Amino acid sequence: MGYTKDLWTRPVPGTSHREHNARWGKGKRWLACWTDPDGKETARAFRTQAAATVHWKAMEADKERGD
Repeated sequence: MGYTKDLWTRPVPGTSHREHNARWGKGKRWLACWTDPDGKETARAFRTQAAATVHWKAMEADKERGD
């Protein structure tokens, strides 16, 4: 199962809030992560959350189809 990760923030322990980390404002923000057909986790960075989510869902669908 894939997921989208925010590279610019990290969770604050004990709360539901997130705080800026050292990468804040630098580079691409969203990381699309999915498992390839060999079982290895693969990732690619994107500027927007929507693009990252669409990408990992497409990769998971390709894997299910055997492409």
